[in-house]
Amino acid sequence: MTAVADFEQSWLRRTLRRAGTGLYALATTRQRPVLADYFPQRSPRWRLASKTLLLGVMGFVAMFYGLLSAVMPLQIILLMSMPLAILALLVIWALPEAATIPEKSLSYVFFAFFVLTIVWPNYLSIALPGLPWISVRRLLGAIATILFLISLSTSAKFRSQIWSIASAEKLFVRLLIGFGIVQFISALINQPALRLGRVLDAQMTGTVILLVSAWYFSAGNNRIGKWLVTLSAITVGLIVLSFFERHAQQVLWVNHIPSFLHVDEAYIEQSLKPRFRGSYRAVTTFSNPLIYGEFLAFVVPFVLHYLMNSRKLMQMVFWGGMDLLLLIGAFVSSARLSLVGFIVAHGFYMFLWAVRRWQTHKPGLIGPALTLMYPALIVTAGVLLVTVDAFRIRILGGGATQASNLARAEQFNMALPAIIRKPLFGYGPGGSGQAIGWKSLDGQLSVDNYYLTISADYGVTGLVLFFGMIAMMTWWLSREGIRAPGTRSPLAFAVAAFLAVFLTTRTVLSTPDNNPLVYLVLGLGVALLYDARHDRRITI
Repeated sequence: MTAVADFEQSWLRRTLRRAGTGLYALATTRQRPVLADYFPQRSPRWRLASKTLLLGVMGFVAMFYGLLSAVMPLQIILLMSMPLAILALLVIWALPEAATIPEKSLSYVFFAFFVLTIVWPNYLSIALPGLPWISVRRLLGAIATILFLISLSTSAKFRSQIWSIASAEKLFVRLLIGFGIVQFISALINQPALRLGRVLDAQMTGTVILLVSAWYFSAGNNRIGKWLVTLSAITVGLIVLSFFERHAQQVLWVNHIPSFLHVDEAYIEQSLKPRFRGSYRAVTTFSNPLIYGEFLAFVVPFVLHYLMNSRKLMQMVFWGGMDLLLLIGAFVSSARLSLVGFIVAHGFYMFLWAVRRWQTHKPGLIGPALTLMYPALIVTAGVLLVTVDAFRIRILGGGATQASNLARAEQFNMALPAIIRKPLFGYGPGGSGQAIGWKSLDGQLSVDNYYLTISADYGVTGLVLFFGMIAMMTWWLSREGIRAPGTRSPLAFAVAAFLAVFLTTRTVLSTPDNNPLVYLVLGLGVALLYDARHDRRITI
C-alpha cells in the first residue's frame, strides 16, 4: 500500500512539475530574433494559449447570456442585447465598399412596410415556438434599417445621395437629429431598461423610414404615382370593410384569429370591444375609431390633389366620388376628429390653391376672390358652430361627447405641473401616462392630447423639436407649391395639407399608431423639396 501511495504521489508531483515547467517556458520563451523592419513572431505556445483563452471567454459569455435570457424579464434582455447590437453595427460599418447596393430589396421592404402598416392590425404579432412575439411592423422596420445601414456602409455614392436629399432644408435635418438625441437622452435618464426599446422602435419605424422614403420617392414620378394609387385602393377597401363591420357590430376577425398569431387578451378586451356612440363605430384594421378616422383624414389631401388636377369629366366624377366616400367613412367611424380633419384638409388645400391661382393668373378673379373670402368663411364657420346645433354636435360634439371634452380639460390641468417638474427631457418615452396620472372610468392611464404626450415624454425640448419639424415642413412645402411653375396644382400642397391635418388631429389623439405613415409622408416632403432645388419638379 505504501508503494502505491508513493507512486501516486510521485506521479502527481511529476504532473504538477511538468505543468509548472510548461507555464514557465510559455512565459519566458523569447521571441525569435528578426530584422529591424519586421515584426517579431510570437511564441507558438502563446498563440495557442491566447486562442484557447479567447474561445473559453466566448463560451462563458454565451452561457451567461443564455442563462440570463431564460430567467430575466424582457426589459433586461433588451438591455443585455445592446452590446450585441453595437457589435452588429461595427460589423456593418466595417463592410468593404461595393459597386452596388441592395436597392430592389430596400424598395420592396419599404413598400411592404407601407402596405402592412395600414392593412395589418398592429395588435397581431407572429408567435413562433421558442421565439418572442414578432410585430410585423417592427420586423419590416428592422429589415429596412439593416438594409439601409448596409447601403450607407458599402456605398459612398449612396451616402452622398442621402445627405444631398436630406439636406434640401438643413434646418429640418437639425431638428430631426436633435429630436432623436433628445429621445435617447430621455430614455437613458428615465428607466433605460423600460424606455430604450421604445426609442429603438421609433427610430426603426420612424427616422429610418423617413430617410428611406426620401430616397425612394426622389427617384421620380412613377414611384410616387404607384404609392398614391395603392394608398387610394387600400382606403377604398377599408371603407368597404367598415360597412360590413358596422353591420356585424364587431371587428370581423376578432373570433377567427389563427393560432400562430399572438394577441394580448387584455389589449383585445380593452381596444377591440365594440364601441357605440348612438351607432356602432368602425375601426377596420386599426385599434381605435379615432385612429381609423385620422387615417381617413390623412388621405383627403391626396384625393383633392387628383381632383384639382383632373381635366376630364370622368376624372372629376371619380375623384369627387372618392372625396364623398371619405366623408361617408368619417361618419361611419363616428370620430369627430375625422370630420375636423376633413374640413381642415379642404380648407388648407383650397387656401393654398387660391393663393397660387392669384399668383399665376393675375388678371383672373377666382384666385383673389377665394383668398380674400377666407376671413369671411372662417367667421361664418364660427357662427355656424355656435348657432346651428347639427353642425356643432357633429364637429364639437354634444351631450354624448361631453365626458370626452371634460376629460381632456382635466388632463390638461394635470399635465402642466408634471411637465414643469421635468421641463427639459421629460419622463421618457411612454412615461406621460404615469406622470400625468389621469385615469379613465375603467382605471386605465390615458392622455388624449399628443402635444401633452410629447411634452411629458421628452420635455419642452422634444415638443419644440418634433412639432417644429412638422410646422417648418408644412411652411416650406406651402411656399414651394405657391412658387412652382406651370398650371397644375403641385403635390407639395397635398403633403402640406396632410401635415396641417396631423397638427390638428393630434390635439385630441395621442396614440402613435399612424406615426410611421406620418414619417413616410415627411420623407415624401423632403423628396419634393430636393427635386424642387434641382429643378426636377414632380408632376403627378
